Amino acid sequence: MAYEFRVNSYESNWQRESNVLALKGGGFLVTWSSYFNEYDDSDVASNYVAGQFYDASGQRLGGEMVMRGINGAYSGVPQATQLKNGNIVVTWIETLDDPIFTNGAHVRAQIFNTSGQPVSNVLAVDTVSSFKTVDPDVVATGDGGFVISFGIDASGPNFDEVYARAYDANGTPRGIDKVLNTKSNDFDELVTKSAALSNGNSVVIWNSEAAIDDGSSDGQNQIRASIFDSHGKVIKSDIGLTPHFGGAGGVWSDSENFGYAVAARSGGGFAVANLDWSASTKDLHKQIFFSAYDASGKQIIKPIVIFDKPDVPGDIEMAQLATGQYVVTWTQDSMVKSEVADDAYAMILSSTGKPISKVFTVGFDVDKYDEQADVSVAALSGGGFVITYNSDSIDADDEGIAGMVFGRGSGVADNLKVDASGTIAGLGGNDRLTGNSLGNFLSGDTGNDTLFGLGGADTLNGGTGNDRLSGGLGKDILTGGSGNDTFVFAEKPSKLNADVITDFTNKAGNNDKFELEKRYFKALDRGVLDKSDFVTGTKAKDASEHIIYDKAKGAVYYDSNGNKAGGMTLIATLDHHIALTASDFLIV
Repeated sequence: MAYEFRVNSYESNWQRESNVLALKGGGFLVTWSSYFNEYDDSDVASNYVAGQFYDASGQRLGGEMVMRGINGAYSGVPQATQLKNGNIVVTWIETLDDPIFTNGAHVRAQIFNTSGQPVSNVLAVDTVSSFKTVDPDVVATGDGGFVISFGIDASGPNFDEVYARAYDANGTPRGIDKVLNTKSNDFDELVTKSAALSNGNSVVIWNSEAAIDDGSSDGQNQIRASIFDSHGKVIKSDIGLTPHFGGAGGVWSDSENFGYAVAARSGGGFAVANLDWSASTKDLHKQIFFSAYDASGKQIIKPIVIFDKPDVPGDIEMAQLATGQYVVTWTQDSMVKSEVADDAYAMILSSTGKPISKVFTVGFDVDKYDEQADVSVAALSGGGFVITYNSDSIDADDEGIAGMVFGRGSGVADNLKVDASGTIAGLGGNDRLTGNSLGNFLSGDTGNDTLFGLGGADTLNGGTGNDRLSGGLGKDILTGGSGNDTFVFAEKPSKLNADVITDFTNKAGNNDKFELEKRYFKALDRGVLDKSDFVTGTKAKDASEHIIYDKAKGAVYYDSNGNKAGGMTLIATLDHHIALTASDFLIV
């Protein structure tokens, strides 16, 4: 079960605006804004960027670090990415005039190694004149560099705009910062979100005010995007993606630059989750939509509603999991009627945006006034994900940073059931992983693992080692991985239980077996299947043949009646149509 942990070691004053970054090897880095002042009997007053590293098992690596802090100054709202060479880029906004207010803030960045030591000078990112910069984001590029995007609060006759600047792996700029909203610039554009894509490209999205002319006086907001190549050069500029709630002016005009996120998908494309309203909910409550796009930005999945409750969702974050699924997380009015503060929630989607988990709560409330805010999520290498957020009660004084790891074991021998995410990765050790009645994703990774899907259409992956996979009820997808794996069939044969085995092999060193439970396969005797009980073909030829293998289709059947009419039931389909023999089956 996922548990809540406190990220910040320094607990005085407030800690806010966390960002979590998944690292190669399965660990992660959390950065956040932290405030220090005379409360601590010191003459120092500073809002600074703090950081904490974690290993793959979720344990702290070293202590809390000050990654950027200047006495009397504000440094905050950090975002981070890991480069191809393993180094980490952290970006933030900074003003030297005041430790609280951000007027006159500029975008800064610095490159660190995986121990948190700086390996570059602080980079001055923005060059365009502005009242202040807003909410920078950073994304790694395919050639090892990075792109920093940010908003410009003009606070003058010009509307707010979004910019980006590309760098190589050493932090050398590849030109000046350039405006992204080259086409949609009639009104404000402000907050960017970005994602690295599977083909080496990257995408930056933002909210464009009143970009859609819907015939109304204030228009309709739109999520727009620019796509960058592997060198950080824009190759598709300012393309419209999907409607976003709000318009020019009106009740939402001061608070519409939130509620959207982007994540990669296979084939170099990307997916977007954002807030909007349909005709039946306009001006009543916002819904969360999912849409998807190919590598060129062409929409391939139209916006579909994934969450629709009469509560006001807050900001949204999303990540693509190792399974190809998505986790979407957000904050909103608590779903518990007796509570008065906002809570954080999440759900798991298929690669096409279909909800495959129930909505689950992130964090814990001490009382009805306890609040979670400012969620951040990262998919961890090897499986699972981590969500960080503001929490009123996680530390001894005011706001702190909390985190929860979902769908992940400890790296040693675990005996675990799936948590609310419906997914679990055992990592190392000889794990025993159990699903539930829903469609689960279980991964053993290294070690001799035992996986039980139970109900639902599960996906089980043993990884390396000699694993046992039992899908249970439902049409499951089973992958043994390397090693001598056993595929267990311990349910009554039924067309509703027929599984797919993706990698059955019967060679030395990778010698897999079917294990059939006698009480459900009553026509068979215990032990290795007798040769007379097995036939390769499309049906039984005599009364003794009860296991039928149609090699052309890769289909394995159990026939309780032999060559009599009826009784033939598909139990599994092999992706690889290898030759099977009776010795591949064990009856227990």
